Amino acid sequence: MLVFTRTKHGADRVVRHLVGAGIEATAIHGNKSQPQRERALAGFRDGQTRVLVATDIAARGIDVDGVSHVINFELPNVPEDYVHRVGRTARAGAAGTAIAFCSDEERPYLRDIEKLTRCSLRAIPLATLPPRNDPTNLKAKLSREPASRHVRRPHAAATPARQPPQPATADVRRRDAPAASLLPRLPRRPSPTKSSSAGRRSERRGARFDGAR
Repeated sequence: MLVFTRTKHGADRVVRHLVGAGIEATAIHGNKSQPQRERALAGFRDGQTRVLVATDIAARGIDVDGVSHVINFELPNVPEDYVHRVGRTARAGAAGTAIAFCSDEERPYLRDIEKLTRCSLRAIPLATLPPRNDPTNLKAKLSREPASRHVRRPHAAATPARQPPQPATADVRRRDAPAASLLPRLPRRPSPTKSSSAGRRSERRGARFDGAR
């Protein structure tokens, strides 16, 4: 299988995704040295690499028999490059399949390709999936799960449990008793009378006056 991209960084990005999915793939583009291109092309020709990701610059030098599929991951902005791409399959009377992904921004490129080839490409709409963080997707997932696996609502755990109602005969005043009532009562010291306190103050004043002499 041959996969075509418009840019060199796009080719490396597609290779990383394919390798992460467990598909052996390699890239060939202008940033690769000549020995790297030869090794990648030799591995693809021998069948060691199932997918070869290439740009339009390196596509014209690829002449490998047995290419069953050509995937245009990105449509070329030059319609002639599309003809060179799909010409890598169905060679020498063999069967082949060419598939092109087309976004809304690439529709002008698609019209130029159809105008050049004088044939309309059959469009197959792809099923649109909601994004991963879409709440509708999560809601549909939860509705399919059994009730025991539903996620608890966050505010349910924070809601305190209700206290059972107390009978009318219960003494409610015991709960509101101050903490000071739990301490033992101490006997109060009798307060001195005014005469005795006045006499002691006059004696202290007299003592301080005598000492000053």
